[in-house]
Amino acid sequence: MKPTQIDIIILSNTDSAQKKKMTEECVESLLASENKNAIQFNVVIVESCKAFPGYDSRYGRTILPSKKFGFNRFLNIGIAATAADLVCLCNNDLIFHPHWASHMISAMAGDP
Repeated sequence: MKPTQIDIIILSNTDSAQKKKMTEECVESLLASENKNAIQFNVVIVESCKAFPGYDSRYGRTILPSKKFGFNRFLNIGIAATAADLVCLCNNDLIFHPHWASHMISAMAGDP
């Protein structure tokens, strides 16, 4: 059985080492939160700091829009870069708890 695909759009503004670490911790907690054989996360980081070169590919894909930042605009840029049926829109200050996604999928299946 193929894993459930979930596109994760993370907005980031990496204008300091502290914010870079925060985003990396966010993605690391995400990737560790579920069994990779059951759920696969496709991470897209939409970065608003024009001077930041992007994240290492182990954190997913980084998009550096040339447009002026707008919260909804940047979420839409991230969504346009994905294709999964399930999409989660996130800020970079989140820490994901174990099984968060599988619990949400179970809840959606129980009450579509």
